[in-house]
Amino acid sequence: MGIKRELDDFHGDILLLLEFIGEDNYFRRLVGKETLEEYEYLERQVKEFREKLRGLSGHDRKLLELNVSLKMLAFYVHEYVEEIKSKRIPNKKKLASSLSFITKFISQIKDEYVHRIHEKVKETDRELLLLLTQYTQMVYNAKFKNVYQKLGYKRPFLDKFYRDYNLHGIPVKLLSEIVEIARSNSYDVYLCVLKGGLPYTILLELLGIPHRKIKYIFSGRRYEGSTMDKMVIGPVGFDFRELIGKNILFIDNNLATGKSVKEAIAQIKEHNPASVSLFLDYIVTHIAGVNVGNLRKAIDYNLENHHVAQLRKNLLDEEEVERIKLSLIRKLKRRMS
Repeated sequence: MGIKRELDDFHGDILLLLEFIGEDNYFRRLVGKETLEEYEYLERQVKEFREKLRGLSGHDRKLLELNVSLKMLAFYVHEYVEEIKSKRIPNKKKLASSLSFITKFISQIKDEYVHRIHEKVKETDRELLLLLTQYTQMVYNAKFKNVYQKLGYKRPFLDKFYRDYNLHGIPVKLLSEIVEIARSNSYDVYLCVLKGGLPYTILLELLGIPHRKIKYIFSGRRYEGSTMDKMVIGPVGFDFRELIGKNILFIDNNLATGKSVKEAIAQIKEHNPASVSLFLDYIVTHIAGVNVGNLRKAIDYNLENHHVAQLRKNLLDEEEVERIKLSLIRKLKRRMS
């Protein structure tokens, strides 16, 4: 489906949602004035995207196609509208709460298209992030998209790396951590957790980790819902028995409750690896109180080591950071040519 069709469908869904809110006084009170105003802004912004689409440059059109917040909103709003159209809304309070919760994605769209925060990011960072995002999408489509389709997952691939850094650039802490891991090359297996771990694993490979050392596991919630849903985890293109006696680095983007990592490591440790270490970009502490101090308890495993980029103190100097970014840009361009 092209971006024009996506925007047309999304705009139609927003109009139906606003119509329902307007007609149901009880639901409108549950949603609240501020949340309603956010969706009214979203309707105007998506309408503007549609009207200006033909006149966009190729670069700006690509940025719109990659916009994770827009894709997240389109997915969730469509699910809510389908629920409304079925006339079987199980819990209006829960639906109103969900609508309020996802306004954080509307705020991100405002930051980009109203406040234009991303324009403050250095050109090198913007180019690197765009190339990495495009290449990550290519790799996902070529190698892993069919895996999730066979499992019946409906969500589109949403690059959370791009979501987190398109407005501010890739943090020096993160790049420093990734570079150190790549230079040490001290693990037998670099185990990428799809989908979130994919951009980080691509960076590690670009920085020198041999492709033969990289393996992938799929991980997702069976019903694609809240953190209470059952996880589905499995190897992609290899057998867990290949991990016997190996020193493994488990690569994911973040951790909130620890449940996903806990269930994945529980399956891995059944095959007697020599050790398991963990790479995370960051820990979302406010959801379940997990932090680096109680990390091992949260995942019920005595990690050999943990790399949390968010907490890194020893940083690469500015000159080296720039050199590495330019090198990554050249490598990505070669791979995509």
